[in-house]
Amino acid sequence: MSIKEILEQLSTHPFIARSSDPGRLHTIMQFEPLPLDQAKKIYHRECGRDDLGRTVDGRDWTLAEVYAKAKEHDNKAKKKVKVNIGAYA
Repeated sequence: MSIKEILEQLSTHPFIARSSDPGRLHTIMQFEPLPLDQAKKIYHRECGRDDLGRTVDGRDWTLAEVYAKAKEHDNKAKKKVKVNIGAYA
């Protein structure tokens, strides 16, 4: 099999085929939910609250869900603070 034939096969493979956005590769990714203790640590770090429990339907949280929930209850209002370090401070 020639390199040209291999490249033609790869260009039509479903995990490598381009999506409607030119320049972006398309792939499907599956993320497992976080253990509850890890989700609670991330939630506390992001919004300063300790009241995260299981979801309404009793399952664990995904990372995206933890960040979204923390954003709803962002008490710390984390803002980036510019810090000048070095000779020009």
